[in-house]
Amino acid sequence: VEGAAASATGFLPKDTGFVVGFNFPKLKSTRLWEKLSPKIMEGEAKAALDEIKTECGIDALNDFQSIVVAGDPKVDEKKIIIAVTGKWDKKKADACMVKMAAKKDNKVLRTNNNSKGRNNRRKDSLKR
Repeated sequence: VEGAAASATGFLPKDTGFVVGFNFPKLKSTRLWEKLSPKIMEGEAKAALDEIKTECGIDALNDFQSIVVAGDPKVDEKKIIIAVTGKWDKKKADACMVKMAAKKDNKVLRTNNNSKGRNNRRKDSLKR
């Protein structure tokens, strides 16, 4: 286990049901990527990638380094963790997450560092 996957295992709950991780540059050099990439560049996925690039200045296909997705055994979408590393700084990534979360579901994603230097992120409703 390396990259984001190695650091992700340190903050996952003990009852985590699944963990999937990719080293993105390595994935892009595989035959699997040759088959997947045309599908990624169409429809909703392309629209999402274009929106992140326009709104945040992050070119996901070229800037992502590693991605880890983990969740509970029942695959409850409210209990999914996504850890991403890439070619950006913390300030830019945090601003992007807050902006995209607010835009998508009228919620804001707040970030702060805990005592161990890790980021804690929490969604709060903008409607009070």
